[in-house]
Amino acid sequence: MNNCSALICEFIPIGHIGQPQDIVAVTLLLASDKPRFMAAQCMVVDNGQRTATADNG
Repeated sequence: MNNCSALICEFIPIGHIGQPQDIVAVTLLLASDKPRFMAAQCMVVDNGQRTATADNG
């Protein structure tokens, strides 16, 4: 667990602050040949913030 205070983590849907390795994981996925059936996608890497905002209003 990182040093996310309880108050901040309360507002993050996944419950922790993102780390550089979270972005690296997505970058490595997109740079690989694994997503062969995916084309022209926007990948939002924001710990669920966009989804939480849409759900709340």
